[in-house]
Amino acid sequence: MLILTGFIFFGKYFIYRWAGENYGDAYYITLLLICPVTISLIQNLLIEIRRAKNKHQIASIIMFGTAILNCLVTIPFVKLWGAIGAAFATCLSVIINAIIINIYAKKILGIYIGKFWLQILKLFPSIIIPIIVGIIINIYVTFTNLLVFMEFIVIYTILYCISILILGLNKNEKNKIKNIIKRRK
Repeated sequence: MLILTGFIFFGKYFIYRWAGENYGDAYYITLLLICPVTISLIQNLLIEIRRAKNKHQIASIIMFGTAILNCLVTIPFVKLWGAIGAAFATCLSVIINAIIINIYAKKILGIYIGKFWLQILKLFPSIIIPIIVGIIINIYVTFTNLLVFMEFIVIYTILYCISILILGLNKNEKNKIKNIIKRRK
């Protein structure tokens, strides 16, 4: 989520600075690709569970099916919206794939995926403060040069990490971090 929210708040300037203003669509294309992939990355543990249970063949067929769907939908979307249409088609396909894989995980693997996602959603209050700060930065700050831009990225990253540490982690996770720090001393 740090990468996703960071890109939401700082990606447009980064792309303008790096590639030029002619590549403004690249920001929206990247958002359309990053958002659904974030969901898929969160549930990557399902891949290992499927492998351990030797149930990855059906998941591969599901992914193949959504890849074909992506190809079929991309063509008309490109005609309508160009490169953004292609990214939108991929976005839809990845979301559909994630939904089907979640259903598969519950029905076939016996994993209570709803409980998993409830645990993930418990982290969201901890990113409210960084998101508010990111919005404020976008409204009130004009990045005049690369140094100012980098300073705000560092500020945002530190704030995000502190917020997750204080508000997002449970007691067990905080203790693990304390133990790692103690071992380093």
